[in-house]
Amino acid sequence: MLPWVVRRTRLPLLTVRCVDCPSVRATVGAGKFRVNANGKRLDVWLLVNCVHCDRTSKLTVHDRVPVRSLPADVLAGYSANSPSLVARTLFDPWLARRNRFGLDWD
Repeated sequence: MLPWVVRRTRLPLLTVRCVDCPSVRATVGAGKFRVNANGKRLDVWLLVNCVHCDRTSKLTVHDRVPVRSLPADVLAGYSANSPSLVARTLFDPWLARRNRFGLDWD
């Protein structure tokens, strides 16, 4: 057994192009979700901020999904801005491919 443990201390920066400035880095910041209901359908976004100009952008997590298709604990996590759900969402390769971002650990 090793005497030390590797643990994540912060979330990585994202490599995503800003629409206002030439920067290609963004941060999750406080890790907030935005949930919007339209009838019985939900849109869920993860908010990210540009490192250079602090402009807020949205990464699409769910787009027009029925409310009943999401587990109750996940829906509560989106509403409460759960840090573990933010991390799990960021590390999802499907979400990264859909929103065209990469993780920058430098």
